[in-house]
Order: sequence, then C-alpha cells, then structure tokens
Amino acid sequence: MTYLRGILALAGFALLVLFALPLQWLARCCNWPLQHRLPLLFCRVTCGLLGIRPRFHGRTSGRSPHMIVPNHVSWTDVLVLGCRQAPLRFVAKSEVAGWPLFGAIARLTGTVFLERQRRRSILRVNGALSHHLGAGEDVVVFAEATTGDGSRLKRFKAPHFAALHDFLSSRPQEPYATVTPVGMAYVRRHGLPLGRHGRAEVAWYGDSALLPHLWMLVTRGGIDCEVTYGAPIRFHRDSDRKAVARDTEAAVRALVNGSLTGRVCLAEEHVSPEPAVGVPRLQPV
Repeated sequence: MTYLRGILALAGFALLVLFALPLQWLARCCNWPLQHRLPLLFCRVTCGLLGIRPRFHGRTSGRSPHMIVPNHVSWTDVLVLGCRQAPLRFVAKSEVAGWPLFGAIARLTGTVFLERQRRRSILRVNGALSHHLGAGEDVVVFAEATTGDGSRLKRFKAPHFAALHDFLSSRPQEPYATVTPVGMAYVRRHGLPLGRHGRAEVAWYGDSALLPHLWMLVTRGGIDCEVTYGAPIRFHRDSDRKAVARDTEAAVRALVNGSLTGRVCLAEEHVSPEPAVGVPRLQPV
C-alpha cells in the first residue's frame, strides 16, 4: 500500500504541475488576479499529496507589509508557508532556478534568486525585496541561508535585513518596517512524536538526495508541521540590521523550542487555511 500511495501521489503531483504551470504562466502574462491565488492552491494540494499537515498558530500582525523570517528545515518549508497566504515572495539560491520542475515552479511564482558567489547579487536581491515590500507584498527570508536538521538553528545572517533600510528610504511616510519571526517544526508522524532522529529524517539538508527524500515523504506521509508566528519586531531607519537579526534569531529559536517541547501557545489566534478540493480540513492542535 505504501508503494501504491507513493505512485498515486506522484501521479497526482505530475497532473497538478501540468495544469498549474501553464495556467500560472498565462495568468502572469495577462496580469490576472489568479496569479496570486494559484500558488496558494498549488501549495495546499501539494502538501496534501506529500502527507504534510500544516498547523498554524498566530498570524502576521503589526504594520504591513512584513519581512517573514522563519528557520529553515527543508524545501517543503516553502510549500507549508505558501499554504497560509498569498502572495509571498521567497529568496532562493540561484541553483534552484536550474532544478528540473522545481526551478520552473519557483520562477513562475516570482521567487527572487541569489547568486551566492557574487557579492553584488545581494544588493540586487535586496532591491527586489524592497520593491515587493513597497508593492504591499510580504517577503520571506530564510536567514540561516541553508537548511538544518530540524532540531537546531544556525546563526541568522543579516545582509537581507538591509532591504528594510531600502524600503524605508523609498517610503518616507512609513515610520518603521515589520519583521515577523516564524518558528517551523516537524513534530509528529501519524500522531507519534518524531524525536531528534525522526526530525532529521524529515529534514532535507547537507548532501541529502532529493528524489529519495521525496519518495520517503509520499510513501510514509502523515507529518504534522507546527508553524508559530511570533510577536512582530519593529525595524526603524536607524536600526542595526545585525542586532535585529540576532533578536529575530532568538525569537525564532524560542518558537521552535516551544513547538518541539509541546509548549505552543494555544491562546493565540489559530487560523488554518481553507482546504482545496480533496484535501482534508486541517484541525487545531
């Protein structure tokens, strides 16, 4: 049954891509509002096919737009976050643009690509992030700049926080920008706690091959991912981006530890995404 589930999930994903990619390309070319709704639908259906169940705690608050800064565990983080709202603009390494299929998906959803070997690429990416913020779009920056094992955070890097300086310079009427820390933790499989080993298996990091990892997801499924939105952090014109990066890292670390130890604040507003057709409705924790 596990092999049958995997084959059906991959077949469903292939059909979804064949339908969604041309439609998204047409929607972007014609500037249809559908271009913002289709990625939302795509992420929700894909998470359903992969057997990933996002559970959201809290939401973005404070002044809009936001720079959303989560920890980074796997390529599936993008899909999970994309289940909550649209549009979102992600930053990804330039190598992703050349990946079969996933590169096409990233390009059509407006991902901003960073060439890590070129220092000036950071300036270009920050300019693009500032532009999207100015257009009222939330942007997502994985400040660890790489994925981890799901249990430990790496040090947050500060270069992309400079995009907030650019945004405020171009918007003199804005008193400050908003950074939203987000903790992401893959905590259970089929209702059972994953533990450190299980989280490392679900994570995609280091030299892990993508296809075996994808096959593991579609055949085993049943993964609960806790996504917790923290209190907003104000970024002023005179803010030190490195200090804000450290504050954000500390906030995200506390959110992730709370999810891993079962101390998620259930008093926060919980809003799960409306499920797509055929995807089970998500229930509160």
